[in-house]
Amino acid sequence: MAKREKKSTNNTSSKALSPSEEAAARRAARRENRPSSTGIGSTRPSASAQPKVVQSNRKKREILSQEQIAYQLAHPTKTVSYEEFQRDYAHVVRDIRNMFLLAGALMIAMVILAQIL
Repeated sequence: MAKREKKSTNNTSSKALSPSEEAAARRAARRENRPSSTGIGSTRPSASAQPKVVQSNRKKREILSQEQIAYQLAHPTKTVSYEEFQRDYAHVVRDIRNMFLLAGALMIAMVILAQIL
């Protein structure tokens, strides 16, 4: 394949090409010499080879009645203990507490600055 690329890089025109134009010409020559029977398709869609639109494999959303929803809420498929919940989401509680403390400190600072200024 390297020999084929070397042959295609020789330009017979008298006009000198820039390095980017030479690279573009080499890519075009490789593209033309590429066998079409390979399993690798082009990244650009062609008009004749566009795939048909196929419905995805996702489940269609079911419209549930109130009774079905109530039953599913009463009988969950997975139960999580309070200890597991607390262990997994302790960082969320800590972050919310820190945000409230920061907001409180900023409110106090605003009231003090309003009195001074």
